[in-house]
Amino acid sequence: MKKLKLTAIAFCISLAVFASCSMNNAVGGWNGAYRDAAMEGLGFYGEMDGETYFELEELPFVNTENEAESYFSMDSNTAAYPNLRRMINEGQPINKNAVRTDELLNYFSYSIPDSGDTFSAKAELSVAPWNSENYLLTVGVKTKETTLERYSQGNNIVFLIDVSGSMGADNRIGLVKQSFKMLLGNLNENDVVSIVTYASGVRVVCSGKKAGDRSYLENKIDDLVAYGATNGTGGIEKAYEAAERNFIAGGNNRVIIATDGDFNVGLSTTGDLKEFIQEKAKTGVYLTCLGFGMGNYRDDMLETLARHGNGNFAYIDSLTEAKKVLVDEMDNSLCVVAKDVKSGISFNKEVVDAYRLIGYENKTITKEDFENSDTDAGELGSNTAAMICYEIKLKTGAYPESVADIKIKYKDPSTEEDCEYFKSFVNIYNDLGQTSEDHRFAAAVVEFSLLIRDSKYKANASIEAVLQTLSSLRCCTDDEYKAEFRQLVAKVSEHKLI
Repeated sequence: MKKLKLTAIAFCISLAVFASCSMNNAVGGWNGAYRDAAMEGLGFYGEMDGETYFELEELPFVNTENEAESYFSMDSNTAAYPNLRRMINEGQPINKNAVRTDELLNYFSYSIPDSGDTFSAKAELSVAPWNSENYLLTVGVKTKETTLERYSQGNNIVFLIDVSGSMGADNRIGLVKQSFKMLLGNLNENDVVSIVTYASGVRVVCSGKKAGDRSYLENKIDDLVAYGATNGTGGIEKAYEAAERNFIAGGNNRVIIATDGDFNVGLSTTGDLKEFIQEKAKTGVYLTCLGFGMGNYRDDMLETLARHGNGNFAYIDSLTEAKKVLVDEMDNSLCVVAKDVKSGISFNKEVVDAYRLIGYENKTITKEDFENSDTDAGELGSNTAAMICYEIKLKTGAYPESVADIKIKYKDPSTEEDCEYFKSFVNIYNDLGQTSEDHRFAAAVVEFSLLIRDSKYKANASIEAVLQTLSSLRCCTDDEYKAEFRQLVAKVSEHKLI
């Protein structure tokens, strides 16, 4: 008996060592329960954090003598910010690959004067707060405003809902139900709604119902129960079939998928999923990906779907976030005003010695891709703001009066016509304290991102400096989302999460 006990103890210790090594090497690291107490006696408690993200490598400085242009695909994805907020609020270790700085920046709104065109842009330049030897260039871009009502032919929306066993919690399937019922309340009564679910199998709950039949649709949503495996690709297949069956010419045709992204039946790699969704994108049906849950959350799968499926990507960590995405900013999410949006920033070689694009690590493209009208790129919705940031080095003795131009190539979603927007930025330099609140807020987000990623470019960045900047901005009082960001930074500082 004594020998048996010793064997059991040795086995448990081996498991503990193996698990510890695995978790230290895992993409997601430890969750809160493991961190607070990894063992109780000889047994673990809690749940392994198996979240997966694409690896991000920060973009380096580029010398303008070698390459004076910077090109990347633009989109309206915001998933990284609420996901990061969830990690911080739960006291989880921060996975730096989850910190996509462009998505943190683009979560917030900015004051960009309307040009009357599809796009408007403004730029500002100041010394970089974290490195006095370099400069921070911010370029704010905004799309024109339209509304769902402007789709004169109506909206054809397919709710694609993951009801597999991994979604069986109030903050997953429960939150999904509440989120979609919110969206129903924002649709016109003649809009067309279909509901498709997937688990081990795929089920078309309803197809082509009028949004005005709200009680019927809400009852169907309420009846959903999570069970079984996750046949995500089968669900996507059926959802696109429903969208094409009810296709509205000239209307807004879209699949909205709600899932934790944990596909384990059918295609289950990002490579296979990329080819699959690229074919679906040719149907003229747009895609919105809504991420839910934690622990087994597959950010990489949802990012693949959104990037290659003419889609956008948000993460829903609360009912408040669902309201932001599906009610307050529904037009931003669902009304596409520009397809295959590609941005090119051209730097003045006489002034700029080197530049570094901050964020957009997984969205950079070549000059050839930028010039090629067939290149697939991101989609932007109505009244969508994006903030583009560069850290730049000036040539010795150069005055920063004419630094850069922006050129945006895109397609008109109605006509597929190739379009272009251009603006040159001159006399945009100012002392940091004299710049707009947009510029200083973006600077604080970037500095926070450098810290939380433990970036090699963080120089003299500090959480105290970020908090000082945010505390000086009126927008961090007047804007609820920016006020929340200040509170989030304060929590990181207080609990020493960096």
